[in-house]
Amino acid sequence: MERFIGNFEIPPASFNVFMIGGIMVTIAIYDRLIMPLYKKTKNPQGLTHLQKIGIGLFFSIIAMAGAALSERKRLSVAKAQGNTSSPTLPVTGFLLLPQFILVGIGDAFIYAGQLDFFISESPRGMKAIGTGLFLTTIALGCFISSILVEIVRKITARNGGHGWLPRRINDGRLDLFYALLAILNVVNLVLFLFCAKRYKPNPRQVASKTKSDEVNDVHHKEESV
Repeated sequence: MERFIGNFEIPPASFNVFMIGGIMVTIAIYDRLIMPLYKKTKNPQGLTHLQKIGIGLFFSIIAMAGAALSERKRLSVAKAQGNTSSPTLPVTGFLLLPQFILVGIGDAFIYAGQLDFFISESPRGMKAIGTGLFLTTIALGCFISSILVEIVRKITARNGGHGWLPRRINDGRLDLFYALLAILNVVNLVLFLFCAKRYKPNPRQVASKTKSDEVNDVHHKEESV
């Protein structure tokens, strides 16, 4: 894919910068725009940790669906080119930007919600372990994703074909793999909503929030006077 900005060619690995940028911009918008609006309502605490996770999972679905569409477009261009000697397809690499940005937005909400959940809902003696549990979920996700890749590769290449994930990307169907990830994310979101609806928060955390709300109300009354 073409990755030029003027005479400068963007390295493929540098596209992760757009994902990190999506995370940073999302956090800034939430802190400077969304939270001030929430403070003017009856819920000055903002989004709950479970709501943040749910929003992040929703954005991950859109990101994988967008990745599937982008890859389908790229494959159509590759098939139209045929066996060409040029290693670069006549399609802009910035076609991948939406999926990177959407993944960054989803990660910003999911990571913030998860970290807040483990810290706030853990017992007092286990607060310090909350960060470790948060990092454990990320490591477990990477491990499961590797297993998923191997399963898809073996199943789709069972009859001696290239499968979805061959060594040459133009011979595979990476768009179908992204579509599979989108479906799995939908299932994940449904299961999360099922569990989140039945989850009972820590009573101590609810009491502390109630006290903080009362303190905020007193401060608002004093400022108005």
